[in-house]
Amino acid sequence: MSPLHAVSIVLSLSALAGAVPAVQAPPAPAAPSTPAADAAAAARAAEAARLKAEYDALTAELQKATAAYQAEISGLNQQKVPREQWPPNPSSVWFPRFEELAYQDQPDALRWCLGALGQIGRPLPEVLEKKNEIYARLVVIHPDVPWMADLARWLQADASPSGLGFERVDELLRELVAGTKVPATRAAALAARAAILTARPDAASKQEQDRIWRELAEKHADTPAGAAAKGRLFQAESLAVGKTPPDVAATDTDGKAFKLSDYRGKVLVLEFWGFW
Repeated sequence: MSPLHAVSIVLSLSALAGAVPAVQAPPAPAAPSTPAADAAAAARAAEAARLKAEYDALTAELQKATAAYQAEISGLNQQKVPREQWPPNPSSVWFPRFEELAYQDQPDALRWCLGALGQIGRPLPEVLEKKNEIYARLVVIHPDVPWMADLARWLQADASPSGLGFERVDELLRELVAGTKVPATRAAALAARAAILTARPDAASKQEQDRIWRELAEKHADTPAGAAAKGRLFQAESLAVGKTPPDVAATDTDGKAFKLSDYRGKVLVLEFWGFW
């Protein structure tokens, strides 16, 4: 099994039956820190800082190599050297070094490897296997890094049959929803789940999609995904065929006030236009 083995989380939720008491007991105080715990936390922070510094140094090396590569390719183009005689792309040369950092769970290295997989000329089955491993580590170990909302959108793109497929992507998105503490990431993961469910024609998928849009509109209204969910719900509830449209009050070209409901029961053509 590769060091980037897939990781899975089993989350169990338990519900307490019975009425909620009028007065809640105060939360238990946090456990006091101990020298051993403090030392362990400091060691983890130091290791994370070391790996981040190594990633930054490696990225700077790659940037220099890429600039030199582009200059070399420009010269080879002018000399009309065939493409098959060009040197390898620096991303493919540097990939094993970034992958080594990724094996140590450096989140930026994991993200870099995920983005570079399509540029290094590996066979598709190997690319998909590595994508699955990297996604699993990021979702389970690093659900709260700032750019995880982007990862949710990448997962959505990989839900096609030529990618990881619906079932695996939906599983990873569910884990991200359950594991992250960042509202924007949770909203992005929910929106990605709703988007991939559109390809599932069964009633249960449609019901789950509607539930997700409602959750986004109610609990994540301040996010782009929440705003989009509000629009989708309004469209589904008010603008779909067979639904009663919202009443509109306006004035006609003669300045006479009217409402859309004045024409109920009649055939009506609406034309919307503007000066933009």
